[in-house]
Amino acid sequence: MKKDIFWVFGIAVILAFFGCTVSMYKPAGPVECGAKIKWQVAGEAEVTYFKCFVKEYKGWKRSVLHFAIKVRNKSDRPQRFRVNFILPEQGLATGGLLPRKGKPPILKPGEEAEGTYPVRFHRIPSEVEVVIRTVSL
Repeated sequence: MKKDIFWVFGIAVILAFFGCTVSMYKPAGPVECGAKIKWQVAGEAEVTYFKCFVKEYKGWKRSVLHFAIKVRNKSDRPQRFRVNFILPEQGLATGGLLPRKGKPPILKPGEEAEGTYPVRFHRIPSEVEVVIRTVSL
């Protein structure tokens, strides 16, 4: 009897651990990227568009990887988001704030903001981590 309780408790702990660490986020809009994407998205945010592509960036005068994203505020309060794009295999990252500008720089409930972020890499990576967090106002 005690062994059965031990096994049931152990399996419950393992399921709770994996259930809390693995998020199966699915964006609300289209995703146009050939990389495997790992999503970490705040509950207040909803990704309505995501694309990764290579094009010339005038500031660096070369073709580099870009990430384009649209995020909607799905909470009932004004929000600002920090977006990060991480290439774990290359040790590179880029990102910024959404919305970038404004007085105040916030998204009202239901509003959407978009941004494009370059990173010094010349091709589509095999893996990308997309992290979206709220910023305290």
